[in-house]
Amino acid sequence: MNCFNHPNTPAVTFCSKCQKSLCHQCSNYSHPALCDECNTELKDKALRAIYIELLLYPIAGFLLCYFAYTKIFKENPQFWIYIILFYGGASVVAGWQYITEFSQNRQANSNKIIIREENPIITLLGKLVKLVLASQIGFFLLPFRLFKLRKRYLALKEN
Repeated sequence: MNCFNHPNTPAVTFCSKCQKSLCHQCSNYSHPALCDECNTELKDKALRAIYIELLLYPIAGFLLCYFAYTKIFKENPQFWIYIILFYGGASVVAGWQYITEFSQNRQANSNKIIIREENPIITLLGKLVKLVLASQIGFFLLPFRLFKLRKRYLALKEN
């Protein structure tokens, strides 16, 4: 079998996503092997996820500040309170993302099959617990999360 892009060159592997045959040059030495189209699609998807997360930080911070202004601090607004609330709103997003990634990695590395009962009350309680944990974890992780996103963005743009 020959390479999809180079009909005269023998294939050494297949694209792990679309199953096109690839020669040594086309496989880009990536693991798992990806063709150029699938690699570009995967990179674009990762960049979109970074853009969305970076957009959610100020939105969450602004919403928390707006809620605090309209419901709590309308008579006596102090600027430093809004700075803390803005950071707190962004922290919830950072913590939520971290907990989601952590739980997905644990499930991927686990050999156990997890059977979940779809009880709406338990699901709601789970989301509330996750929200409280996300606000606490995100408060400390937000600067590190921003640095990680910046580093990942630059690595994706470089390739």
